[in-house]
Amino acid sequence: MIGLILGTGDLPCQIIKKLKEQETLFTCVFFDSFLNNQAIALIDDYKRFQLGYVGEIISYLKQKKVTHVLFAGHIARPGFKDLHTDSKGKMWLVKLGLSIFKGDDGLLVSITQLLEAEGFKVIAADDILDDLHLSNGTHTIIHPSKQDLLDIEKGIDILKATSQLDIGQAVVVEDGLVLGLEAIEGTEKLIQRISCLKRSKVNSGVLVKMAKQNQSKKIDLPTIGPDTVQQCIDSKLTGLAIDSNYTQVLNQERVIRLANENGLFIQAF
Repeated sequence: MIGLILGTGDLPCQIIKKLKEQETLFTCVFFDSFLNNQAIALIDDYKRFQLGYVGEIISYLKQKKVTHVLFAGHIARPGFKDLHTDSKGKMWLVKLGLSIFKGDDGLLVSITQLLEAEGFKVIAADDILDDLHLSNGTHTIIHPSKQDLLDIEKGIDILKATSQLDIGQAVVVEDGLVLGLEAIEGTEKLIQRISCLKRSKVNSGVLVKMAKQNQSKKIDLPTIGPDTVQQCIDSKLTGLAIDSNYTQVLNQERVIRLANENGLFIQAF
């Protein structure tokens, strides 16, 4: 029995559809602040909780005889003033200790460990979906230019360096210049933000997106989809580059078709 802890976005819907296709038993947990109405429309067995009500969530999962837990979708970290907890939630905050202040990576690893201490096995989305990653190479008609490849290389170097600081999973580079680095705002707002910073009015600049080196490989992996491609098109970027091992690609056929129709390249490294 799988317990899905779900946020917003399309990934939860894809996982639900796959589990139903496989006739795998599952139940879903949603948070009042991050309801996913598209996912809820696909299921009957689910329950809503406040984010900090850890004891109630774990009791529900155990009542449902859940053995495996999977996180999918976007759930923003709340501020402490906005976080209401039950008694177990308070206990978890104590156990999480300093990891709360070390950024998302340390926090998510600690949450995984606490769930496993409760007897659950935490699994990743690609344990369910077998078509989430692209192989190395170019996946579109348009290939990156020499300058694009240099920008990709610089973007990779920057993300490797900043991953030690647990900042973000994406950067935009144009002609060797860094236009923007993803922080708490997310990739969509990063792409919007850099559109007015570009030096060229024609298509230029590359979005590079990859997993942080020390992050959990089960929760909060970088993800792109048709919306990401459309945002790159709207901001007149030449393409996007992703790591093949960990960046998840939703609706791959649609992603590649949309890129081809608009002269955008997609490169996996």
